[in-house]
Amino acid sequence: MKENNLKLNKNYSITEKLAQLVIQTVVIEADERNTPVSVAVADYGGHLVAFKRMDGA
Repeated sequence: MKENNLKLNKNYSITEKLAQLVIQTVVIEADERNTPVSVAVADYGGHLVAFKRMDGA
């Protein structure tokens, strides 16, 4: 197996601000494709951090 220099981040949480950025990015892409989506962002433990449902999704 090839060695890399990536380090595991042992803090498996995601901030609400970062979760909203993920959602905004997905919504922009969905708008460009004319495809309404529902987006959920969860932390490592599977707990919901943020959610967005577009009209028509």
